[in-house]
Amino acid sequence: MCRDCSGCSTWFDLSKVGLSGEGCIRSAAFLSSIRVPCTQNVVAPSLYTRTLTAVRPLPGSTFSRIELGHSSIHGSVFIKSPLLPGKSLLYEACIQQIVRESLDRGSFDKGAPRVVDVFRLLDGSISFSMDLIQNAKPLSALLSESADLTPLILDVLLNLTAMLAHLETDIGMNHRDLKPSNLLVETHEPRARLLPVDGSVHRILSTHTITLVDFGFSCIGDTETQKADLAIGDVYGSADPCPKRGRDLFMFLAFLYMECGTRIQPDLRRLFGQWLQNGKTGLLAKLDTYGHEFDQWIYFITGNEQVGAFDCCPSRVFRDLVRRAA
Repeated sequence: MCRDCSGCSTWFDLSKVGLSGEGCIRSAAFLSSIRVPCTQNVVAPSLYTRTLTAVRPLPGSTFSRIELGHSSIHGSVFIKSPLLPGKSLLYEACIQQIVRESLDRGSFDKGAPRVVDVFRLLDGSISFSMDLIQNAKPLSALLSESADLTPLILDVLLNLTAMLAHLETDIGMNHRDLKPSNLLVETHEPRARLLPVDGSVHRILSTHTITLVDFGFSCIGDTETQKADLAIGDVYGSADPCPKRGRDLFMFLAFLYMECGTRIQPDLRRLFGQWLQNGKTGLLAKLDTYGHEFDQWIYFITGNEQVGAFDCCPSRVFRDLVRRAA
């Protein structure tokens, strides 16, 4: 890290992702100066460098291709590439690594996959590789497998609310696509964990470690002005306030309720109604009626440029969960 970062909380050393140079992610001049060399082998396209090889394709998202890869230096990795030639995942890689470093500072182990390297393909696309999170499953898969959802949901939400509170205040980040499929969960024996929320540190016994993935819609901005310094994806408008307090948690709770709302305990369902402003908007009833047909409206609500914050801020949800457990 640079010793004189001029107050920048998102100073980025590009050597950590296989490039050269360093600067502030909030600086447009620095972002435009980043150069990414082409390292794909002409004869063997599955070889991206001498040390990185694509092994096999995996189910990807709507906008990208995911491959399992092998690095002679880092072992098994995920390789993420754009589906369309000429597209770039450079800024996504930068945000993901900045998030990883921020969560490391907050003592959130495995909070985001570490970016291993960034490289250009022969078609002009820019891809990146990242750590493979071992023994973790998407939360969406765990929800379908678990008979008793309450312990899982409570543990995940306690960890997630503390994580989101940290990211909002530390670097002004909104994920903007936070749903159960974009949260990896590792299940393990109970571990004592200290979670800092609202200036206090709370001790919990946790059986899950969570990892944020897929930063393709993310933004980093100023918490005071709510102006984005770096925003990616075409779902949100250029005037979208970033960060919006509680936005990621509102989105996550809505998608989580779609996945398992009919299977949770009545008192927890009432909390979801309070968090999602059910008394004002009738949102739970809409989610019950339309299910995932309502997905596009969740993005519309969270992307409303007239909304600067959501009531279900991380600290409020965390306090409600602690009170429920007391």
